[in-house]
Amino acid sequence: IIMEIKEDGVAVASARSIEGFNIIEALDSMSEFFIKYGGHEGAAGFSIESSKLKDFAVRFNQYIETKVSKEIYNKPVKIEKEIIPAKISFEFFSILSKLEPFGFGNTRPVFCLKEAALSNVRIIGEDKSHVMFDILKEGYVLRNCAWFGKAHHFETLSSAKLCDIAFKLDSSEYKE
Repeated sequence: IIMEIKEDGVAVASARSIEGFNIIEALDSMSEFFIKYGGHEGAAGFSIESSKLKDFAVRFNQYIETKVSKEIYNKPVKIEKEIIPAKISFEFFSILSKLEPFGFGNTRPVFCLKEAALSNVRIIGEDKSHVMFDILKEGYVLRNCAWFGKAHHFETLSSAKLCDIAFKLDSSEYKE
């Protein structure tokens, strides 16, 4: 939930949810706090007097603690298709791009490679928070695959013999 407190003492909020948590049901259960509100399972908006924000926060957190299991935060990876390395190409990426725009209701497909080897595992980024590696499978090498914000997995990736890898295809250029 992101809020902006306006000069008139009213906070205007935008809320987004995660899969398995219906944000509008949560807001329905505490509607007495709001000047107005609306939305759907995955997103909502509301306005609330700023004097009610602390009470709302307590109630919202209590709602989450009683209605949401901790397992909801362990989002399962939904794999669209196992893919062979020979199919991964700029041409295939171009075909996938025709399905854009990706977002809610049209998510970017997740593919997987099973029993792939990693090589050239290295930490990258100005803040050293990312990991990059090459994937080897069936005589193909997929170079410079990035896992952003996951440098803490460096040791595990460096020592892994074979990995099952779930990924989304993306392309970017970085100029040194």
